[in-house]
Amino acid sequence: MYTGFWRIADTVLIAHFPGLFFEYGRSLRGRDRIQTGNVPVVGSNGIDGYHSISLVKGHGIVIGRKVSVGKVNWYSTDFWPIDTTFYVQPKQEVNLRWVYYLLTNLHLDRLSIETGVPGLNRNDAYRLQVMLPTLVEQERIVAILDAADELRKLRQQADRLTGERTVVVDDLIATGGTLQAVCRLIERLGGEVVGISAVIDLSFLPWREKLAKYDVNYLISYDSE
Repeated sequence: MYTGFWRIADTVLIAHFPGLFFEYGRSLRGRDRIQTGNVPVVGSNGIDGYHSISLVKGHGIVIGRKVSVGKVNWYSTDFWPIDTTFYVQPKQEVNLRWVYYLLTNLHLDRLSIETGVPGLNRNDAYRLQVMLPTLVEQERIVAILDAADELRKLRQQADRLTGERTVVVDDLIATGGTLQAVCRLIERLGGEVVGISAVIDLSFLPWREKLAKYDVNYLISYDSE
């Protein structure tokens, strides 16, 4: 039975969470890393370098064990978590992205403050109680939170764009419709288009009226097909 969006879910200790474990990261000294590799080496503060071999395959969650205690990060690729972290490896079917959102909202950093220990003890985390919705509900929650996260990122990008002076660059000016739409989007987000630059101008096509308000420059112009 559902009450609004939520179905009544079981409350469990993280220690009893189906197959959820905080695994210790593994030390990887700088001189042992192959920096030309493309596998992120991650610490409690994020990416700390690169290597050619991963410790964890696929999507994964990393939790700060020391330094940035309780900080939760999501990685979409293979990675190597070092010994200042825990990484999460569910052993049974669960939506890992939902686990990420769950852990993010548990504020694990408070466990270090409350106990006075300069680090995160996974046994303290295991004693926390959480709601455990069904797998279907986990997927629905993830869909909503991922969409909200994308909106937040777009808003941050828009905030950075506010007041920025921008030159729009393209390889070809044809009818001008796409360039006009790009310029309008930049202006709607608070930016200023100070010019348009292109490699080729197809001058026999009617773009000039659409882009009349902008300073347009190009390298080569063709006046016929």
